Amino acid sequence: MKIKFILLLAISFPTLLWAQITINVVQPPAGMVTKDQLWNLVLTNNSNTGSQITILLNLKDAVTGQLVLSAGTRNILLNKGIKVLTIQDVQPVQYTSGAGNATANFLPPGSYIACYTVSNYNHELLQTLATECVRVNITPLSPPLLNTPANRSTIQTQAPQLTWIPPAPLDMFDNLNYELSVAEILDGQSPAEAIRYNTPVYSAAHLKAPYENYSSTFSALKAGKTYRPQIAAGTIALDGERELSYSEHDHVRIALEENAFRTVNVAAVMDYAARHGLMRQAGSVIKKRQVS
Repeated sequence: MKIKFILLLAISFPTLLWAQITINVVQPPAGMVTKDQLWNLVLTNNSNTGSQITILLNLKDAVTGQLVLSAGTRNILLNKGIKVLTIQDVQPVQYTSGAGNATANFLPPGSYIACYTVSNYNHELLQTLATECVRVNITPLSPPLLNTPANRSTIQTQAPQLTWIPPAPLDMFDNLNYELSVAEILDGQSPAEAIRYNTPVYSAAHLKAPYENYSSTFSALKAGKTYRPQIAAGTIALDGERELSYSEHDHVRIALEENAFRTVNVAAVMDYAARHGLMRQAGSVIKKRQVS
């Protein structure tokens, strides 16, 4: 009976230790986040014994689920009670980079899921004692701000130069590029609604410099390119006499085809006929037919 009791106690001990260790993650402040700040943790050991532990971290992209980086600490003595950890308490830390650009000390902006695992070795077997996952959102302290033209200003030129102030702090971006969109604000719309719902009259992507020269010819439709109205229902006026109405159940695509139809210059045709007497000749032919 004694042997059975000792074996039962030995088998149950890892489960008890698992339930008695908890992880609390101290979220970094908004703005720039370094790898070192990911190690601000509070561990609580409610058991009566201490243990040599290691902490593993997996940081994944919250949208794609791809592993951004993984890391592991050295052995740490976790005694009974509460232990507050910082990077100084867990280093050296071994980092392994995954998808994305997380090789620098500052993490790139984005939304991440950070999962921590506390483990120890028991008879040369790695045992998990506690896990915790939290969401980490990294945003710049200041987004890009329009510089010129000034906000809500009236401009005189049809092709202005658009400039903006980069986001801050700029050091947290390793491969910064911009996407620019210009849309007409219709009656009753806010600027945010115009950008969201209206077809852009100008757009550009993958801009490296914080400026862009607006082209006055950009708003014209390009041949061979398909456009989709961003208004759910409406009427497309093709010319002065033809209209095409559509509803939210229709899937509308618009494409421009150059030289698709032959057109007649009525004024030029009438002038040519008058100068060459074509109208008089046609009238005399009709009279002869009527007499005969």
